[in-house]
Order: sequence, then C-alpha cells, then structure tokens
Amino acid sequence: MTHTLHRRGTAESLSEDYIMVMLPAIGINDSGYIPKSQEFLRIALRHEPKNMGSMSKGNMFRYKPEEVVAGARGIVHAVYDNPQTVTQVLKELKEADLGLSVVVSGIFDSVDECCQKAGLKRHTVNIWLAPWWRKQKPGQRLLKLRLKS
Repeated sequence: MTHTLHRRGTAESLSEDYIMVMLPAIGINDSGYIPKSQEFLRIALRHEPKNMGSMSKGNMFRYKPEEVVAGARGIVHAVYDNPQTVTQVLKELKEADLGLSVVVSGIFDSVDECCQKAGLKRHTVNIWLAPWWRKQKPGQRLLKLRLKS
C-alpha cells in the first residue's frame, strides 16, 4: 500500500489530487533504474507538475526541477491537479516503455478513466479503509481484503 492512499477530503477536494509514483522491484527490474527514474521525471516535468521529486534528492519545493531530475536515485513521484494531464503523462510513459511500475493515486473512477484514455488497463486497486477499521473494538482483528478485477 502506498502512503498516497491516506489522503483525506471530499470527493470534490480530492478531484484535483493525482499522485504518480514510479518504483522498481528490487532484484527484478532494478537494473538501470537511475536513468529510467530520471526519464520518468523528465516526462513529468514536460507536463508541469504541481510537485515532483525523489526519495534521494527531495522535491521541487526545495530544489530546482533540473536538480531533482539529476539527483533522482530512489522512488520518484509527480503530482498533478487534473485528469487531462494525468492521461497525457500516462500516454507518454506508455510510449517510453520504461519497464517499471507506475502507481497512480486519486479518485478511482477518474484514475480508471485516465488509464482507459491512455490505452492502459489497470492492474491493481488499493482502497484505504481507515474510517472503517478505526471503529474496531479492542481485540478485534483487521479484515484484509484482496480485490480482483
């Protein structure tokens, strides 16, 4: 599960909140990851993200975008505020075929539509159930859900 699932707000306030995260699977597709993560950020930058960064360098609120790209070494991310841009970024990432996982967080129906318009089929759905599980009584176990599409 990604920490981006823990965003809170109304459907309206979250409708302008799209987070894209790219990461390797260690030992599977991490070879040559650094130039691929930098290419992800270059693609992201062409679409004017509200924020972008990497775990190793930080984000564009602290560094110039070019410095963020050059210093990318870990999980990388970009944040957008509209589905049209997300669709365009996904199309460009599909064309780049970097061979790495990209997670898009946002309102499910909107993200799903972005994927469809970009010619992609969603792979996995994660749903945060925090308001529900917080109501558990002491000693109760958490319910784990596995969703298949």
